[in-house]
Amino acid sequence: MSSGIQRLAAWSAPDYMLVSSSVTGQPRQNTLKGPRMLEKASLGCVIVSVCSLAACNNEYPLFPTLQTATVELSSAPDPAVGVPSSGVTYEVDGQVLEFDFMTMFDLVLRTPEDQAGVDITAINLSVEQATAGIVVIPPADELAQSRFESQAISNRLEPGDETSIAFRVWYTVPHGGRGAVVTVTIALMDDNGFPITTEHEVMVED
Repeated sequence: MSSGIQRLAAWSAPDYMLVSSSVTGQPRQNTLKGPRMLEKASLGCVIVSVCSLAACNNEYPLFPTLQTATVELSSAPDPAVGVPSSGVTYEVDGQVLEFDFMTMFDLVLRTPEDQAGVDITAINLSVEQATAGIVVIPPADELAQSRFESQAISNRLEPGDETSIAFRVWYTVPHGGRGAVVTVTIALMDDNGFPITTEHEVMVED
C-alpha cells in the first residue's frame, strides 16, 4: 500500500494533473496529463477568447474585407438610331463590301462615392441582328459584320466620378435591316487590385 501511495503522490506534483474519465459501459479510468497537454489547453483557451472578442466587437474586425468596386453604365441616345452608311468597307471571302448602316452613341460610366476608384483597361464591342430589341439568331454561316471607333474622355474614374466614351459603329446584319443590339464590354481594374468586367447593351431601332 505504501508504494502505491508514494506513486500517487509523485503524480500529484505541480507539473502533472490527474484526470478521471469514463466511457459508457466501461470502468472509470485515470489518465495522466503533463505540462505539454496543459500548455495546449491553455493555448486553446487563449484562441477561443480572442475569437470571441473579435466576434463581439464587429466595429474593429481583425480581417477587414475589401469589396470589389462597381460601375454603373448607361447610354444616350437610348435607343440609338441607325443611318445608311457609305465609304466604310469590310472584306468577306475576298470580296470588299460596304457596311449597310452606321450608328452613334455615348456610353456613360459612373462610380459610387463610397468605393474605390477604377481604371478602364480595355473595350470591346459586338453587334447582333435584332427585331424590336429582340436578338434574332441567324444560321451559323451568316454572321453580322461590324467595325467600331471609340473615343474616351478619360480612362480614370475617381470615387463618385463620371466619364463617357463616344462610339461610332458600322454594321451589316444578315436580315439586311438596321435593327440591332450592340453589346459593349468594358474591362476595368479598381484601386484594390480587383479586375472588373461589365457589359451594356444598346438597342438600335429597326
